[in-house]
Amino acid sequence: MSPLPPKDSDTAPRVYISSPTQAPMCLTSARAVATALLCSSSAVNHVAGATSSREHTCAKQDAGQEAVFECGGRLISQVEFASFGTPGGTCIAASGMISGATTVPGCDAANTVATIEDRCLGQSTCMFTVTADLFGGTPSCTHADSSRRWLMAQLKCGGDESPDAAVSAPRGPALGWQFIAFVFMVGGLYLGLGIAYKVRREGAKLNSLEAIPHVEMWKELPALVRDGVVFSIDTIKSKGRPSYDSVGSL
Repeated sequence: MSPLPPKDSDTAPRVYISSPTQAPMCLTSARAVATALLCSSSAVNHVAGATSSREHTCAKQDAGQEAVFECGGRLISQVEFASFGTPGGTCIAASGMISGATTVPGCDAANTVATIEDRCLGQSTCMFTVTADLFGGTPSCTHADSSRRWLMAQLKCGGDESPDAAVSAPRGPALGWQFIAFVFMVGGLYLGLGIAYKVRREGAKLNSLEAIPHVEMWKELPALVRDGVVFSIDTIKSKGRPSYDSVGSL
């Protein structure tokens, strides 16, 4: 009597998704790959060393490892806490906030906040490798029992970067329309003030051409424009004609 064939559930490949820091572990078979994908989305922040919510994102990483801050489509707007040295506290996954955040005097790199602001503000996702050089050197930390240093930071998630928000943002008139409006405004001021001056100071009649400022120049303007066009055309044509030097060389 031959042994019974193994069940499908015994031979189906299994996928394990886990994290070294409190990430949920999901066990699934090939028939439930979709479940594995859902589980991995909750574990990815732990694997990268960051946890995030819509309002905050935090991370705790040792020197030499990669810190990841993720705002889920929103933009990082503020560094609420940051310390590189031996800071205390716990990065809570549910809220993306640090519980009991503390810095140790004399063991806190002075450039930590400024460096993270420069790298992360205005970004939806911020990733970098934690190094002492990045924050201006290794803090002395005379009280520390070992040379281990780590980064602890909490960032605030601010504005939305979704396309709908960009479309709904108010926009001013285009630059071309602004220029046209400026020309009409200057022209109106010139004409109004000029007519007022001619009528009050020179006694010109309001309903006559003499009230227009610089009326003689405006009368000659069409002829001046015509002469300029003719001159430009003649100049272009003359460039295509052979010069005397080129004829003589033949």
